[in-house]
Amino acid sequence: MSVTLPYDLLEQVVAYVDDRHDVLSFALSNKDAYSLAVPQHLHYRDIRCKLRNPNLWQWLSGSENRRVAHIRSLTILPEYTEGHWLPSEHLYYLRQRLPAELSRYESPSLRPPTKEKLRDSERKLISALKRMSNLQRFRWYHSPRPLLNGGDNVWSTLKRLGSVKEVDAVDSCSYVPGVKFMALSETFLSLTGITSFKHRTAICGSFPHGEDPEIPLLEQMLAYKLPELSVQFFLSVN
Repeated sequence: MSVTLPYDLLEQVVAYVDDRHDVLSFALSNKDAYSLAVPQHLHYRDIRCKLRNPNLWQWLSGSENRRVAHIRSLTILPEYTEGHWLPSEHLYYLRQRLPAELSRYESPSLRPPTKEKLRDSERKLISALKRMSNLQRFRWYHSPRPLLNGGDNVWSTLKRLGSVKEVDAVDSCSYVPGVKFMALSETFLSLTGITSFKHRTAICGSFPHGEDPEIPLLEQMLAYKLPELSVQFFLSVN
């Protein structure tokens, strides 16, 4: 392919491409396309990292950062890979994926995070989410579930973006004081415009043996707010 278009126009073209594999195909067409697409587009299409990265979220939320708009898919990984609820075909998604320039913002620690540390990371994540104007897929594999309720939280922010079409959320923690299960959360269940919705929940473990949970809000969401939906829904019996 011969690149004859002005650089600014080519930049707009590749910015319009959503799929990471399509960006890679564009990048491999010639040297000019490669220098344009890598790393600023290719390495930002699909980000996978742990929640406990406050420095990363703060950097992404900065007003001078234009690359945050290139993110199409964001996966919040579990703090520890042992005991996750993902089926074997999803193990690929547990691999961290960060552009090299973002790796320096990681905040590694061997100590389990406190609830306040997680809330702080969550607030900074929300600030970064607000700038991900082209985000289309969001996966939450972290345990526990999001801790912030009301006002600005993860789910209300995703709803306001209006661009997210795929949600994959794991809620494996049976009890967090003061925090509702996702299947009972008004903000989680207020999401609209979703075309692919996967949810795994431990809500059954909080009810007496043999008693099914009442989840009318989830039923209403599936029936009325997401008419174009393909669903995978799992209830834990543990």
